[in-house]
Amino acid sequence: MGDLVMISGITLADVASPDDALDMARCRNEVRSYLTHNTNAISPEQQLEWYRTTYIPGRTRGKMFGYVLREGLNPIGYGLITERDELMWVSGGVDQQYRGKGLGEAVFHFLTEHIHDELGHSGAFLDVREDNIPAQRLYEKLGYSALGHVNGLIQMIHRKEVQS
Repeated sequence: MGDLVMISGITLADVASPDDALDMARCRNEVRSYLTHNTNAISPEQQLEWYRTTYIPGRTRGKMFGYVLREGLNPIGYGLITERDELMWVSGGVDQQYRGKGLGEAVFHFLTEHIHDELGHSGAFLDVREDNIPAQRLYEKLGYSALGHVNGLIQMIHRKEVQS
């Protein structure tokens, strides 16, 4: 995929290099207090190891897709599609100073549509913390619905009929 221009000067681009992976980790570390699983900071060494041993093989097999949201060259957010237990999960975030501008909505819309239209899966899944009401509203606006609650998280699904 080439860069997807979201708003003038803001693009969403594939994680295609170790430098992109490091930018992704910087963004992920910025939003980690909102994450639903591992909220520990990721070091550059850990991210490069992940890129080499997990991301590249996962991307090659069509089971993992990463993106960095940038304003010019400055990374301001990220998105990730990961296969877990044969289900396609989305995650991501936008730096706090860029929230409220429709960027999170655009990123999660793109990730969801990529799962449906490019990968051919009828369901896109995500977790959201029960106390993260703004994110819940965003996901509901995009058509996600709650499946259930587990350990302080709401598991959500976006369903789309896949054409045969």
